[in-house]
Amino acid sequence: VSGSEETQDGQNDIPAVSGYYISTEMLSGGVDKVRDALKAASGYNAVLIDVKSVYGNFYYSTKLSGASVATDGIDVTEVDALIKDLTQTQGLTVIARVPAFSDSNFALAHQSEGLPLSSGALWTDHNGCYWLNPYSNDVQSYLSSIGLELSDLGFDEVLYDDFYFPDSANIVWSNTDVTKEAAVADAAKNISSDLSGDG
Repeated sequence: VSGSEETQDGQNDIPAVSGYYISTEMLSGGVDKVRDALKAASGYNAVLIDVKSVYGNFYYSTKLSGASVATDGIDVTEVDALIKDLTQTQGLTVIARVPAFSDSNFALAHQSEGLPLSSGALWTDHNGCYWLNPYSNDVQSYLSSIGLELSDLGFDEVLYDDFYFPDSANIVWSNTDVTKEAAVADAAKNISSDLSGDG
């Protein structure tokens, strides 16, 4: 990922960003291979790393109550060490990628916070993942807690991915006081507010 912004007089006002993305697939292949790939790369000044799966499994040693860490294919201890090394590297912007409303683990543990079908079962996407209600105070607090924990771990930024309401007519949206779009906007506003004083 790379890019730059130019002012009207042609001068670069914002420095060019050249980023490296450490995906779930890369972490599954082993952190040693990730480290080798980073050493072989050159010129990057930002790293984006997946820290949670769409199913809700964390790739680092989270201390959040009730959270599940990945147990299949990813060495969480090695990811912890990688995160520590990256966040302590001078001049490197380190960004955590967090699937937001796609989170089967949280939905199963808090079924009233999921998106329901008319049958009462929870709606799933093409990956078989349950999604969370963006208008829920508990869901928003959960996502804010993740962001605060990642900040404490030294991340410079948090990218909340899957931050939208799924486009499916099968989801029953019974809250007539707010639209789906407004629900997502409310989540963005409140989570941003929760994190605004944390740098």
